[in-house]
Amino acid sequence: MLSEPERDDELWALVPIKELTRAKKRLEACLGKHRPGLCMAMFRDVLNALAQSRKIYHTVVVTADAEAAKMSESIAALHVEEVESIGMISAIELGIDAIQSMGGHNIVILPADIPLLTGDEIDRLIESFAIERQRRGGKTVGISPSKDNKGTNLLYFSTDHQIPLRYGPDSYQLHRQAASEQLIEPIPLHSTAISLDIDEQMDLDEFIAYCAENPVCQQTETWKFLQKRGYSHHAEAVKRMQQ
Repeated sequence: MLSEPERDDELWALVPIKELTRAKKRLEACLGKHRPGLCMAMFRDVLNALAQSRKIYHTVVVTADAEAAKMSESIAALHVEEVESIGMISAIELGIDAIQSMGGHNIVILPADIPLLTGDEIDRLIESFAIERQRRGGKTVGISPSKDNKGTNLLYFSTDHQIPLRYGPDSYQLHRQAASEQLIEPIPLHSTAISLDIDEQMDLDEFIAYCAENPVCQQTETWKFLQKRGYSHHAEAVKRMQQ
C-alpha cells in the first residue's frame, strides 16, 4: 500500500473479483474445469488495460483469491485483502475505504469480466465524462451500462458526491435513480467494449464473434485462452450473431 496521501485530482480504478473457483458458475456447462482459467484471463485483460491508461493513476483490487491477488501485484496494482468472500457491494466498500485512507477521492469501479476493455477506451470515457461534467456543472456521476442496459459496468464518482451502491439486478437504473434522489446528475457513458461482460455462453459467443470481425481483439488474453482450449469456434458464433 502507499503510505503518502495522493493528489486530489488523481483517478483510482477499483476492481473487485470473486474467488476464481466460485466465479462464473453459469459457464460451468460450456467450460467445465477451464472456468477459473477464463476468469483469470479476463481479469488480466482488465488489469492490462488499466495499466495502459493515461488517466488511471492507481488500480486497487479487492479479492480473497490468492492467485488473483498475485496477478494484481505482478501488474503493480494494489491489493486489498478480502479475508473471506463478503459479497460484491461489501468488497467495493472495502476498496473505497482503502482508497480514501490513501488520499484518493476520484474512483472508477470496473468489473473483472470485460475483456474488450483497452487503455484508450477507458481514457475516452473519462475524457467524455470530464467534458459533460464541466458542461452541466453541479454534482455528477458517470455510469456505463452492460449491453442489456440492466447491469452497471462502470461507475465513476468522487467520494465527496458518492451515491449508494446498488449492484445486482437492474443496477444501471437503480444507480441512476439513487443519484437523482441525492440531486446528483447521472451521466450515461456508452461503450461497446465496456458493455460486453461475460456471464454465460451467449456472451462468449458474442465476444468470439466480435473478435473475429476485429482482429486487434485477438491479442487479448481471453481470446488466446479460448483459442488454446479449442472453444473459439468463431465461424459458428459469427453466423449466430448475424441471424
